[in-house]
Amino acid sequence: MTALHDPGSMVISEDIAQKYLGITQGGYQKALGQRLSIKRNNTEYLFTISGIMQNIPDNSSLQMDFVIYFENFENGKLRIGSN
Repeated sequence: MTALHDPGSMVISEDIAQKYLGITQGGYQKALGQRLSIKRNNTEYLFTISGIMQNIPDNSSLQMDFVIYFENFENGKLRIGSN
C-alpha cells in the first residue's frame, strides 16, 4: 500500500505541515490522519493527510507542495466524488 492508496488521501510537504497545521520539524507524524482542504473554483475538496514529503529544493525542475491521487483529475480538471 502507498501513501496515495485512497482517492481522498494527500501527501504534503514539510512546509505545508508547518504553515497550515503548525507542526514543527520532528513532529510530522502528528499530521497523519488530519484533514486539509483545497479550494478550487469556489468548491472545497477535503483530503486526509497520508504522508509527509521533504521540501523540494528550489533548484529542482519539479515544484510542488502536495500530491494527490492522480485519478482525482479528469481532462486536467480536479474532480472528487463525495469527499
